[in-house]
Amino acid sequence: MPTPKKQAVKKTFVPKIQLPKGPFHFSGRKFNIILILSVIGLCFVLYGNSIPNEFSLDDEFVLHGDSTVAKGISGIPELFKKRYAWDQKGGYGYRPLVKVSFALEYAVFKDSAHWGHFINILIYAFICIFLFYFLRKLLYEQLSDYFLLAALALFVTHPIHSEVVVSLKNRDELLVFIFGLFCSYASLKWFEEEKMRPRVLWGLAACISLGLGALCKPDALIFIPITAMILFFFTKNGIRGAISSIILLAASIVLSSAFVHKHILPHSDYHRTFVYIENPLVGVHWYHKIPLAFSTISFYVGKMVFPKDLICYYGYNAFDAFPKWTDFAVIAGILLTGLLIYLVVKNIKKKNALLFFLLFLGGTIAPYTDLYQVGAGIVAERFMFIPTVAFTMLIIYLLFYLLKIPVDKKPFGKSLNYIYAFTIGVSIIYAARVIVRNPNWKSHQSVYLHDSQEAPGSAKLHSLLAATYIEQAQKMKAAEPQRKASVDSLFMLGEKQYQASLDVYPRYGTSWNNLGMIQYTLYGNLKNAIADFNKALAIDSEYTEALFNMGACTAALAEKVGDTIKTYSNDLNAIYQGKYYGPDTKESLNQKIQGCIGRRDHLRDLAEANYLHTVRLKPTYYTAYIYLQRLYFTEERYDKAIDFFNNAIAEGHESDVIYVSVGNAYLMKKDTANAVVDYEKSIRFYDKNYYICDFLKKYYYRKGDMEKARYYKGKYDTAIMYKNSHSPMH
Repeated sequence: MPTPKKQAVKKTFVPKIQLPKGPFHFSGRKFNIILILSVIGLCFVLYGNSIPNEFSLDDEFVLHGDSTVAKGISGIPELFKKRYAWDQKGGYGYRPLVKVSFALEYAVFKDSAHWGHFINILIYAFICIFLFYFLRKLLYEQLSDYFLLAALALFVTHPIHSEVVVSLKNRDELLVFIFGLFCSYASLKWFEEEKMRPRVLWGLAACISLGLGALCKPDALIFIPITAMILFFFTKNGIRGAISSIILLAASIVLSSAFVHKHILPHSDYHRTFVYIENPLVGVHWYHKIPLAFSTISFYVGKMVFPKDLICYYGYNAFDAFPKWTDFAVIAGILLTGLLIYLVVKNIKKKNALLFFLLFLGGTIAPYTDLYQVGAGIVAERFMFIPTVAFTMLIIYLLFYLLKIPVDKKPFGKSLNYIYAFTIGVSIIYAARVIVRNPNWKSHQSVYLHDSQEAPGSAKLHSLLAATYIEQAQKMKAAEPQRKASVDSLFMLGEKQYQASLDVYPRYGTSWNNLGMIQYTLYGNLKNAIADFNKALAIDSEYTEALFNMGACTAALAEKVGDTIKTYSNDLNAIYQGKYYGPDTKESLNQKIQGCIGRRDHLRDLAEANYLHTVRLKPTYYTAYIYLQRLYFTEERYDKAIDFFNNAIAEGHESDVIYVSVGNAYLMKKDTANAVVDYEKSIRFYDKNYYICDFLKKYYYRKGDMEKARYYKGKYDTAIMYKNSHSPMH
């Protein structure tokens, strides 16, 4: 039987599925447009409700209340010659570039907090977009876009960023991030380029960018080690590139800093000193701060996991500056540090992205543990803005590890659903926290009121809240004096908060001084006020506000004694006229009058001594000059006033206040000609004093000098318009 022929089976071509080599990445213009618009939109969803906010904590340092910033573009050169902030003892810090941003903003939008908040949101959106593309460039061969987008979602929505975005003062943190990140990018390009000219330009760009960041805030220097790490991990130059970048960037900072301090910034030996309630660690040896360092690590990690309670200012005693080794926070910090070290050691030979972000997290948290230097408030949420880059990346690493998904591949099926669920779920929770937090920053008072309830142990917050009540009371008193009950109620709220701050820290000199002012202005109890001022001065004998207030209070008490002298003198006259029916005799009344005269003169001497001490400590404390003038005029010591104020001028302390005081003294001596000379000098410093302008206008009319009369009439009209536009009812 013949064997049947085998029929040929027709082969069907089955194309092979070509899996993409390397990490998965989206491509195309459409992806980029969707990403950029989505990030911008998300940022405005998160922070859009902050745009109606007004000015808040420390905004007066950079925008609201800064007269140089208010000059707009014309004030920019002056900003580079001034210190960043000030306290009662002097100016400190140097962050001109952030103030330049506000000067440019002021030139367009004037004193508008709303535009400032809008611009901060735009800057934040730009940072998030730039960060994504920069990380994508660094990690293109290691991490997929799914990984990076999940990390980006957590970073954008993270609630700990709310202080940086919503507080205008913290624009310096935003600008530092931009310039620092560009410094790292430019340094990377410096080593990628092969031709000399582009390499030089990118190296120069890196130095300039870091310098601009340092002009926003010295914290920008942290990008020197960050850049070195980037070059070590992600370029073929390795350790050589890292060392080269450190030398180049550090040298540029040292040279530019020396130039600024020698040729631009006025010399000053003053450095900001923290009082105990700001940071109790001043002067404490570093080895005593080791438990605190571990405590701050657990604090920061806890806030990055989920910042339930957000506070604008911690300080004493909202955060324990002297924890014990057995405290939970210290033990947790030790365990977290140990875990970080373990993971670093485990991955030390891999030189991969995981190791990079572990080192990034540890390296960027370490400077804020108070171990190396102390900062205001002991801890602060804004310090974690840069570390959250690494934290969010590590969280996504953990997620991919638990789901057993390769970090460089596109997830499928349930794994992808889990990633979506986690990322979207956490982002929604984070976003809700941000949106709820933003209105707390509506104003100074709103953020202090909310946060003092969250942190009742913060002496500083109670004091700041009290100051807002007092300021509100003073404004209401000036604008609506008929609302006395409301004014008194606000003063009492302020008094309550100052007392609360003293309950936390009894040696809070500022609160004692301000309680003294309440006793003086609200209750008219001069003896209690003086007692409170003495408590403030016992804590700090060079506290200029308390010295001045003590002077004003003793002068007011001297006036009261003067009123008593008048009463006794009237009684004595009544005896001589046979119209006195009281118990005193001529002798007893004369004794009382002499005793009161001695007490009045002693009080005036004390007032003068306090005023003089004030201006010696702070020659620009011009209110003290005005009160000295009143004191000298009361005693008709006009020559003494003229000599004192002319000496102040000779020492370089020229101002409209001092020239007006000299002019007033000459006028009291009937020397109008010399008074006019000094009044005219005062106009050079401040031409909005309509009293002086009116006086000079009338003087020159009488003299027949119509040209000068018309000139000062114009000045007077302008000053009146200025007064009306700045009146409380305007």
